Amino acid sequence: MTVNRDLAIVRHIWNALEREPGLQRAIDVQQGHVALYGTVDTEAQAELVLQRVRAVHGVRSVEGHLRIVERAPASDRELQRQVEEAIAAAGVHAHELGVRVDEGVVHLVGRAGTPAEIEAARQAALAG
Repeated sequence: MTVNRDLAIVRHIWNALEREPGLQRAIDVQQGHVALYGTVDTEAQAELVLQRVRAVHGVRSVEGHLRIVERAPASDRELQRQVEEAIAAAGVHAHELGVRVDEGVVHLVGRAGTPAEIEAARQAALAG
């Protein structure tokens, strides 16, 4: 019966972490005690991952064996694409708004329709 519970915990952990970008992981569960191995992008991401695992029903303890691995920064072109997608997803009508990236620094150029669109574009650029 314990094996079935441990397998259920593993499934719940995978579900809790499925949308965590950049996380590479391996999970071992023995009688509700979790050992989590893998790599993350930042210390903050490691803490968030451990919090999510601790919140899974049935988890009694968590040993985090996560390494922080710096990823190569995105190219200017890739960063521009990400910001443009984030702005579009935020619903900003970017008919006169452009994105320029120089050495990893994002510049929003042009005009937006309203102050709310300007703020939405700025927030999307920060998130992108």
